[in-house]
Amino acid sequence: MAGMRRNTNQKLTPLQQLWLRRAIALLVIFAFAWLFFFPGSGLLAIFSKREEVQALQAETAHLEKDNAKLQEGIDKMKNDPTHLEEVARRDFGLLKPNERVYDFAKPTPDDKKDE
Repeated sequence: MAGMRRNTNQKLTPLQQLWLRRAIALLVIFAFAWLFFFPGSGLLAIFSKREEVQALQAETAHLEKDNAKLQEGIDKMKNDPTHLEEVARRDFGLLKPNERVYDFAKPTPDDKKDE
């Protein structure tokens, strides 16, 4: 049994050193490829997520501006009676008591068909 022990201090032959270098290089290349291309968490996925975050931030800024404009409109409707009256007349055709609307527009062919 004592003769079966291998001497751990043996030096590798040049051929073994070459194969060891190749194996290490292949493992390093495989590790970098894995880090770069691994689905969901590789570098490509990270770059894609960064672009998505930037697009979402731009959309958020746009929506915040729209919300501010809408909130301003709500505040005007609640606090400015003249604005409220203007919207009621323009959008809903509402009139004050004893008020009449005269339409001087020329009839179109579509109006004649409705009669």
